[in-house]
Amino acid sequence: MRASGPGALGARAAEREVRLRSALARALAVRAERLGAPASVAAAADGMAATILALSAGLAQKHAADPDGFPAELFGDAIALLYRGLVARVLDAPPA
Repeated sequence: MRASGPGALGARAAEREVRLRSALARALAVRAERLGAPASVAAAADGMAATILALSAGLAQKHAADPDGFPAELFGDAIALLYRGLVARVLDAPPA
């Protein structure tokens, strides 16, 4: 039986967040590998997943308060820039 109460709700939300972040990181790593990106791009998937979730939450709140100032397509644009920036950083890095 699951515990109930405010603490239990917070614990379940935290567990859900961990599962969501993990699933997103796996999907990002698989995509990077299938696209032939350097291994370090796939290795950065967990950080990218965390960033994407944070951007999603923040932009959703901003969009709800000011839809014109924070249009829905801003999220997609931000994700594309994040991914391109990560790939560019990896490609520009000197060999180890």
